[in-house]
Amino acid sequence: MIFILSGVSHLTSQNYAGTIYIYTDFNGDGTYDVVEHFSDSIKIYDGVSSTLLARYTPDGTFVPTSVAKLRYNRVAVKYSSGGGDWKFKVYENLSNLLYTSPAFTQYPSTYTDPNNDGTIDITIRFQDSIVVYDGAANSLTKMHTYVADPGYSTSFHFSIPGGVMVIGMRTPSDMKFKVYENVSNLVYTSPDHSFSFYAYAYAMDYDSDGRFDIVVRTDPAGNERIVVYSTPYVSVDEAPSERDSKPTSTLIKDGYLNLAKPSNGNTTVEIYDMTGRLRMRAKVPSGESRVYIPLPPGIYTYKVKDEKSTTTAKLINLR
Repeated sequence: MIFILSGVSHLTSQNYAGTIYIYTDFNGDGTYDVVEHFSDSIKIYDGVSSTLLARYTPDGTFVPTSVAKLRYNRVAVKYSSGGGDWKFKVYENLSNLLYTSPAFTQYPSTYTDPNNDGTIDITIRFQDSIVVYDGAANSLTKMHTYVADPGYSTSFHFSIPGGVMVIGMRTPSDMKFKVYENVSNLVYTSPDHSFSFYAYAYAMDYDSDGRFDIVVRTDPAGNERIVVYSTPYVSVDEAPSERDSKPTSTLIKDGYLNLAKPSNGNTTVEIYDMTGRLRMRAKVPSGESRVYIPLPPGIYTYKVKDEKSTTTAKLINLR
């Protein structure tokens, strides 16, 4: 049986009876590990040696359904009762149980780091609030509860440097956001109707001034508009001003990047993701001024090079 682990093929004689997933490096050795799911348990095997690293078994009526890496050698295992209740357990060194949470009526999520300490935190999202627990703590430690404004429900949240952005929704066409400094200090609330569910909001250094901005793409009447809420990198000293921006970024709506001038035959285009990883490189045929970008929607950096110059800019792929 051959698995592709971290770009290298490893041959193993291990026979797996459960369903296999390979999606992250749990123990920090540089190679993705193997996760085996059964109906009532989960096992993690070392991606290099196939050695069993950890096994998670039922806890009464609760059975493990998934395992998420919070940081190397620390995981959160999510358990379901099968009747609508959930809880999670946090393990250090993959198998040393630190604590077990109480039961919740909502699924525990592990996708963001609100306190920016390098460890993913654990989120429980209710209809009118989001509760975040510290993934780095050795016992159940609630960091903050984000409560929705009256009439709004909490939609989701994500980390920005020095803080958190929380999205609230009244209707799919009436959404707003709040910015918190240091997890819990509310520093800004956007106006009602800031954007719609069919648009989006995200954080990036939109104008390349070294500070993170909140970028909201609105579509209130079928006309695209980008509004940038400019914020300091760590804190907001005063309410940000709303303005129609003249984007320094390039928007792609049809899958094609339009070049400023036709290629002379020596033009190349490179696309990098937000981690700096090269995602594609293409040589543009002579006379062509469009390049197809076969990448998922998201924010990228692109470089256009020829023998005389290199142009670098941000790219927002909407397709």
